[in-house]
Amino acid sequence: MIIAPVETPVTLASNVPQVEVYVLVWNSTDTYLLGDEVQVNGSVNKKYKASQNVPAGIDPSVDADKDSGVGTYWVYIEATNYAKPFEVLNSSVATQGDSISYTFAMSDIDVMLLTSLHAKTVQVIVTNLDNGIVVSDETYTTWQREVYYWFDWTYAKEEYKTKLTVELALIYNASVQVILSDVGNTVQIGHLVYGRSQDVGLTLANPAPTTTRRSLTSKSRDDFGNIITRKKIRFWQMSINCLIDSVSIDIIEDRLEKFVDTPCIIVGDFRTGGYETLSIFGEIKDHDMPIGISKTQYKLEVEGYL
Repeated sequence: MIIAPVETPVTLASNVPQVEVYVLVWNSTDTYLLGDEVQVNGSVNKKYKASQNVPAGIDPSVDADKDSGVGTYWVYIEATNYAKPFEVLNSSVATQGDSISYTFAMSDIDVMLLTSLHAKTVQVIVTNLDNGIVVSDETYTTWQREVYYWFDWTYAKEEYKTKLTVELALIYNASVQVILSDVGNTVQIGHLVYGRSQDVGLTLANPAPTTTRRSLTSKSRDDFGNIITRKKIRFWQMSINCLIDSVSIDIIEDRLEKFVDTPCIIVGDFRTGGYETLSIFGEIKDHDMPIGISKTQYKLEVEGYL
């Protein structure tokens, strides 16, 4: 099993427009009316809605609270279409016709997670920026049929694989380009995150890992007593049983302690054809470690948002 703390992406290029059409771009010299929606681009790339008439000069990204999203004049709505794949705690998706492409600066990174996919292929190109050489160029097919017998092909519907974990070539100065393609259709992606993996033990097949999925909607009351709900998100819980050398208990304990409340890519089994459905990122909740003589089995509880 591997744990990879999520790195902040440094975007070098993209074919997704940074400015959304039909949404006002916030201007410090303009005033706004109740209900107006604006976007703040550049390093923010977020959309806000006016909760009352807004005087000139009230920056939505400053006015809206970082945690609650609610300010005196503005309320945070969501990231712009360009930035949606990088919102770790939101389940919205970026969409575009035919293809979506992002190129990132990468250093010391070796695992990438893509979720809420809707594309026939995902191409990942890693280039060494020191010499311009393409280190790897892999294309993954995400369009598939789930069949078990030959006659299933006559009626089984093709479906998109919605989640993909990719192993990257480890280079200290590189770029990685991700291209999602489905010509003639709308392509989408919900999350695109990457990090440097750390092995924390062998995933056990027995007892088998388990996952639970729930939907959460936050609720609050306004000044008039009305219930206000925020967008529903998918909440995951996962249990993985791992096996490590008993002499490594303290090392693993210290390593896991650093990741509590930290967005991570959690992969139960990183082998091709392994427990791919266990790809998730979130926070480590708890772990029990019955100590053995030479080997120790511990149960890791993880919760996260997808």
